[in-house]
Amino acid sequence: MGAGYDLFLDGENRLGLTLEASKLLVPGAEAVVDPVTNRVSYSYPDVSVINGMGKSFSNKKSVMYSIAADYSYNDTFDIRTGYFHESAEQGGRQFATIGVGLKYKSFGLDVSYLINTAKINNALDNTLRFGLVWDISE
Repeated sequence: MGAGYDLFLDGENRLGLTLEASKLLVPGAEAVVDPVTNRVSYSYPDVSVINGMGKSFSNKKSVMYSIAADYSYNDTFDIRTGYFHESAEQGGRQFATIGVGLKYKSFGLDVSYLINTAKINNALDNTLRFGLVWDISE
């Protein structure tokens, strides 16, 4: 679930802000501690899809949060930044992104760079991402 707001500064300049809270509709693994070895293992519930969706709401720490800001000039050039946060129990991914976008007629190119902000290593750290856009409505 999210919300966004665009502030049109004039006919060519726009600022956008987006907030999002998202969650996977699957039940989380339950930690089980072996009393003999004191080791932790995880048990995944074997439930139906509908039951699993209902059980997923019991874990409040599995909600992921995102915020993003975007500046657009003449709907042709964009500068973007954002932040993503996930709880340590769900993977601990936390990163910031910066990026630019170019659009010409119905085609666009997006480039972003991901910076890990968590204390744990992340496979996505220092990732350069490219995206091609084709707006078929134009």
